[in-house]
Amino acid sequence: MTRSVPIVDLFSGPGGLAEGFSAFRTPEGRTGYRVVVSIEMNPAALRTLLLRAFLRKFGTEFPPQYYEFLNGHTEEEPDWSALYPREWNEACNETRCLELGNPDASEFLRKRIDRLRDEHGGRTVLLGGPPCQSYSLAGRSRNAGNVLYDPDRDDRQSLYEEFVEVLGHLRPAVAVEDLAPAVPGLCDGGGARGSR
Repeated sequence: MTRSVPIVDLFSGPGGLAEGFSAFRTPEGRTGYRVVVSIEMNPAALRTLLLRAFLRKFGTEFPPQYYEFLNGHTEEEPDWSALYPREWNEACNETRCLELGNPDASEFLRKRIDRLRDEHGGRTVLLGGPPCQSYSLAGRSRNAGNVLYDPDRDDRQSLYEEFVEVLGHLRPAVAVEDLAPAVPGLCDGGGARGSR
């Protein structure tokens, strides 16, 4: 029996890209992919990411309390850690609130990737959607009237390099990087830091 392929998801947001991979089933009905680590720094997105990670632990049969909450039968979200401690702890182990590019995140990822490479070799998937506000068409137009915004001083424009660094260390079978269309001239050697 073939094991599911592990996924590392960076700049995860609420986890949509990994959710699509996780939904894939083999012809025999087995999970083809499983998320083993998701990294997101935004607390609001992380809450959704963590809930998705938790719910994946149940396959297609979510806990009844989830549906009760969705349908407004309970005022507050259930305490998943009390109701389902094993599944909640697994989700918390998979999902981390870290800022890529800082030493804590780098150390965490290095350890996880070393373990993944030992267990799976290159039979892994890397997903990610680095921030692109400083060089995307939408990001540039959104900030066009903001005299305080200088895209050349926006540290987010080099965060794609974190993805590339993990790519080099993990050496996955597949890597998917979600990038927005760039401003013409920025990514064709026109001098932007994001033109590598």
